[in-house]
Amino acid sequence: SEAASFLARGGAGALSARRLAESVGASTKVIYSHFDGMPGVIAAVYENAFRQIAEELSAAALTATATRGRLKAVGRAYRTFAVSNPDLFELMYGSSARELIPGRDDRATAADSLDVIAFIYAADIAAKSIRQKDRARAYKFWATIHGPVALEASGWLDHDADKIFAATLAAALTL
Repeated sequence: SEAASFLARGGAGALSARRLAESVGASTKVIYSHFDGMPGVIAAVYENAFRQIAEELSAAALTATATRGRLKAVGRAYRTFAVSNPDLFELMYGSSARELIPGRDDRATAADSLDVIAFIYAADIAAKSIRQKDRARAYKFWATIHGPVALEASGWLDHDADKIFAATLAAALTL
């Protein structure tokens, strides 16, 4: 989205109702009435990004039946999302994310994307609750694969990205 691009490139200061309205061919009145101001736009972009990645990770998890296969699929989907959506990924995890103070509901939506991994460790992707040990394993898995994915999405890892990610994913599967 246009708002995600502005935010990723220049942080919260780069996004204004006038700039956003001009880029999408709308009036500033539409921006303010639909989103209740710029904080509403930022919250909507942030929440939508995490909802989108949660949906993609969930779909990937359903492509395999065994835990290891599900984790591989989720890891690959995480990487694909990041590389295909670098502006959103920057908004979610990059330096611009530190400028944006997400609300409690926004953070809950963000946590849902990681819960997909925790449910895999729980061996029940349709479970209603997650044990702390499964959530801890999910965070370890995510933290392990996040490094090379973030480097690749930001353009720092432009050679041997496939090889590095494959090695990192293999390591994450042993946690």
